[in-house]
Amino acid sequence: MLAVTTRNRLRSARFCLPMLLARREIARQLADQPGLLRYASGLAGPTEFFTITVWRDREAMQRFMQTGAHQRHMWQFTRWTSSFWAMRWDPLTQATRAPVSPLVAAGLLASQSPLAGPLGPRPDHMNMEPRGSGITCVTATFDGATSVLHVRRVASRFGALWRRDPRLLRWCVGLDLPPRGMAISLWQDAPGAADLCRRVLRDASWASAWQAADYEIGHWDGLRLRQVARRRTRDTLEAGQ
Repeated sequence: MLAVTTRNRLRSARFCLPMLLARREIARQLADQPGLLRYASGLAGPTEFFTITVWRDREAMQRFMQTGAHQRHMWQFTRWTSSFWAMRWDPLTQATRAPVSPLVAAGLLASQSPLAGPLGPRPDHMNMEPRGSGITCVTATFDGATSVLHVRRVASRFGALWRRDPRLLRWCVGLDLPPRGMAISLWQDAPGAADLCRRVLRDASWASAWQAADYEIGHWDGLRLRQVARRRTRDTLEAGQ
């Protein structure tokens, strides 16, 4: 199982209606898509859209991306969008494991292969996969007639927390039809972050936590998990010297 989250910031509110129409067509495609386990989307404002899709396996996800409405509309999204971020996630497990490159997992690269340049191994080129960032994504939905009220409460909690707690890195809360709310939040791996997140999202109908996988496109208001992973690796190496 894996999840994919996206976040779009449009160039202008005049692209809102075309975006809504395109998303409706893609939602129809998703409704009949084999291998899709869950789908939710949100609209946080006339220029901010976000989604989550949960898939049985990577093959099902790739079949969706390469066919139908999704494939047709992707080139339009680039024209409408000023900022785009897409991220692939694995289910969060209690066991802690070191980041593993897909090249290593496939046997195409030795696990201890040096990433060497003219001056030897470069820490800033190591561990460039998002999975080394230590950032957790928590997604939630709010269903039913009370979803609008829940979304307002959750947005208020996130807003208050955003101003005072560095463990909350990014967040977005919005509405979709039929009456449903959705939230995506990114959290730093730090003591107490999980309990804090549960308190913020206590009204959710469904919530799930995810750990970064091996794929990221774009950025979320300047945040790129690949860069966070690179800094963590560099800091760890420098601390050990």
